Amino acid sequence: MSYACFFRDLDRCLDILNAGRKLPYLPAICYNPSRTLHPFNTSQIMHPAEFKTLREAIGLSISTLVKVIDVDERSIRKWESGKKKLPLDVIEQVVAIDQLITDTANKAFDDFKKSPQDSVTLHRYIEEEDYLNAHPEFEGLPITSYGVVLYRLRQKLIDAGVPVSIEYV
Repeated sequence: MSYACFFRDLDRCLDILNAGRKLPYLPAICYNPSRTLHPFNTSQIMHPAEFKTLREAIGLSISTLVKVIDVDERSIRKWESGKKKLPLDVIEQVVAIDQLITDTANKAFDDFKKSPQDSVTLHRYIEEEDYLNAHPEFEGLPITSYGVVLYRLRQKLIDAGVPVSIEYV
């Protein structure tokens, strides 16, 4: 799988690459409601309501998204209201964050299936430093993004009939 960067700051991307980590962004993908990712078709534009729903589903407030993708708050509000066309690069960045969250939850669930247990306790980080040390691929994203990972993983475990709890570490 190839990775590109969701950070607009090229120096930050280079620092991540130089540290030997992958960049958490899938290039040229489009989100659709069935959660199927496919090569981005320029004739398909995400509806503003879908964009807002996705932003909320990945645990990002408008003020947080402003910091994550380095855009101004008024632009986001105009995109979400449909007053201004959503730029493709912004759609790709938000979709990439969703994909990172989904991939992380899926990997954790796959790891669980390799050595199943009667019940599972998931760990939620209190300190951002602990969260980033454990999950450097989330650098640049708020700790709430990992909360979304936990919730998605929790749902997968419940669907599999596994009792699950979440505790702070």
